[in-house]
Amino acid sequence: MKLLLLFSAFTLLLPAQDVRERFNVRLQRIEYYDAAGRFLGHSVENAQYRRLEFYDAAGVIVKMYPLDDLPPASTIPGSDTAVSGVKRWNRTWRRYEVFDSLGTLKGFYLYDIIARRWEWHWNRR
Repeated sequence: MKLLLLFSAFTLLLPAQDVRERFNVRLQRIEYYDAAGRFLGHSVENAQYRRLEFYDAAGVIVKMYPLDDLPPASTIPGSDTAVSGVKRWNRTWRRYEVFDSLGTLKGFYLYDIIARRWEWHWNRR
């Protein structure tokens, strides 16, 4: 199930905070909660449209990422020197990862279907 592999991507969309993830077996989705136990949102793999969808606490879709047919890497913005480095496709996570000269992961690009553009996410780990 690709959803289980991609679940932590949603935590990168949230402001820097302590986010806890829990898989809801009955609803087949990953749910996100803050440290106080407040519901932040959920993510689900939409098999019909082959995409990963993220919803906020109100149930409004905020992000969609394709599981297939990504635009070519040449469409990734490359002029930002803060994210320059070696770009490598990660087939499992369906993202382009950027590494510095020491091989450390600086961050990665995910393609947002709604905005129709690649989005940069800094590696927080």
